[in-house]
Amino acid sequence: EIRNPITTIRVFSEYVPDRLKDTEFTNKYKDIVVKEVDKIDHIIQTLIDFSGDDSAAEIETVSLRESIDELISLIGLNKDMLDKIDFIKEIPINISKIRVNRKEFDGILLNLTQNAMHAIEGKGRITFKAEEKNEFVELNIIDTGCGMSDDIAKNIFNPFFTTRSEGFGLGLFVVKQLVKRNGGDISVESKVEKGTEFSLRFKKG
Repeated sequence: EIRNPITTIRVFSEYVPDRLKDTEFTNKYKDIVVKEVDKIDHIIQTLIDFSGDDSAAEIETVSLRESIDELISLIGLNKDMLDKIDFIKEIPINISKIRVNRKEFDGILLNLTQNAMHAIEGKGRITFKAEEKNEFVELNIIDTGCGMSDDIAKNIFNPFFTTRSEGFGLGLFVVKQLVKRNGGDISVESKVEKGTEFSLRFKKG
């Protein structure tokens, strides 16, 4: 979780020597680096909260469209990734906001999207699809990646379960805890060689 914002800072920093006189770039760099450092600080605070008495996260009303637009913009820093993956947004303009902690929700989105990106070999597609269901907003993150067997899918939210040699198996476990912490639900459906769909559900703002 801490590596994600560090990677963003590193990618931006690699452009700095060539673009020091580009005011638009340096202003954007400053804003994004500050935001990513704040994410690291928040992750550390979250771990502290989980290790002690749990205190409720600060809940606010958050725009799905805004969060996803910022996420795609962040991923867009990696031009190779944009050439490899098409991002599709199927989110109604007037969809209700959701009640979550913004930083934790951004972390949930980033983790699930990066998982989808890792699952795609060659050219692929990630779709963000949202709709309102009674007092909830449901967001589906759908990829055209390699998919998972039923046995793997039913265990992915368990701590230390991973199919990747470089992973620790905590990413999706933390995601589920954060979803629950924000009063939401998460589920997954997947088919080998067809892709995976994560479904998130949060209360309307």
